[in-house]
Amino acid sequence: MSNHLAIATATAALGRILHGAAQEGVQAAELRYGPPDVKTGAEGKPLVNLFLYQVQPNAQNRNAHMPGRRADGGIANRSRVALDLRYLLSFYGEAGKFEPERMAGAVAAMLEDRPILDRDAIRKAIADSHAVLGDSDLEEALARIRIVPESHSLEDLSRLWSVLFQVPYALSLGYVLSHVSIETGGPPRTPLPVAKPRLSVAPFARLRIEEVAAEERNAPILWGGALVLHGRGLAAPELALRLGGLMVVPAAAEATAEEIRLPLTAARLGAELRAGFHQVQAVLPAPPGAPAHLTRASEARGFVLRPRVAVLAAGLNPNPPVGMAKGRLRVQFVPAVAAGQEVSLLLDEAAAAAPASATLLPEAPAAFPAAALEFPYEGLKPASYLVRAMVDGVASAPETEADPASPQFGEITGPLAALA
Repeated sequence: MSNHLAIATATAALGRILHGAAQEGVQAAELRYGPPDVKTGAEGKPLVNLFLYQVQPNAQNRNAHMPGRRADGGIANRSRVALDLRYLLSFYGEAGKFEPERMAGAVAAMLEDRPILDRDAIRKAIADSHAVLGDSDLEEALARIRIVPESHSLEDLSRLWSVLFQVPYALSLGYVLSHVSIETGGPPRTPLPVAKPRLSVAPFARLRIEEVAAEERNAPILWGGALVLHGRGLAAPELALRLGGLMVVPAAAEATAEEIRLPLTAARLGAELRAGFHQVQAVLPAPPGAPAHLTRASEARGFVLRPRVAVLAAGLNPNPPVGMAKGRLRVQFVPAVAAGQEVSLLLDEAAAAAPASATLLPEAPAAFPAAALEFPYEGLKPASYLVRAMVDGVASAPETEADPASPQFGEITGPLAALA
């Protein structure tokens, strides 16, 4: 980087190169800085006029650094600005001797051959104007400054020269010095000293859970079964699963690099999961003694743990009304219903035509978690009903015929409740 003298130093260095090139075209050529005026070139002497007419942010590097100040206003690091400097090179001299053309040709050839503002030119320019540029550090800048020719159309030249009030047009070339950086000189915040050097090495493991399923494809995930995770890097040492608020470390026999089969039991997980929606995430902790930011985790994948229900008792009213069913249904839930869960029971008559249906709400249990709930009913049609439960918006898994020889193979067969 360089300090606030970078623009002036770049202009002086470019001028030094131009002066030498112009003298190759016309030996007596002189150099002038600043905007041309009505007197420029009036004496007819060979002259190159160097005019910096525009300074713009460098689009490529304007965001190549972090903010220089913290939220409290303190300096976090030195601020930098990257600029492009646009120059107009005008050539004056005796037209009959083609002095402007000779100087323009020599300058164009020189800048094409030396398109970089090198350190030697910068060093000599500072030495030539040491009184005003002695503190410049542009020579130490890491980024090299490019000298790029700029093509101006006739319309562009007309607009540019119209800014120079009543100044006659002269043969001109346009050039850009690209990526002149200036850095503020304020001292940045001194970092805290290293109290204790610490080096840690951790194996790189790409964790990924691609699918969560039951043991059988397309089967519901049930408590008492197994949760099967498919992915990558699942056999990493000390990998743990964050599951429904629990942290579970898979056993060596349960995990391979691409699959984990985790039994869904209280003995294995240390607690019972609630029925409903859950997320599972693979977590690889940081090695012992390593900083916590080395912990890696996969994306969380969602799954649904469906409850299972079984009818324990039905029709407990000893004197039901004639023509209608009244009583109580006692239903077992696996896993048990936890406090705060919303539960309802859906009854659908197992009949071919015009089946009756009902929705029942449970009575509050004596304590949670509740392995069984009672659902009072009244005014229902005496019949056999298919029983389903909704727990936190998740339907219970039905019973299906598993015997391939049965004509009802794969069909829903229960659970059923005979209401009388």
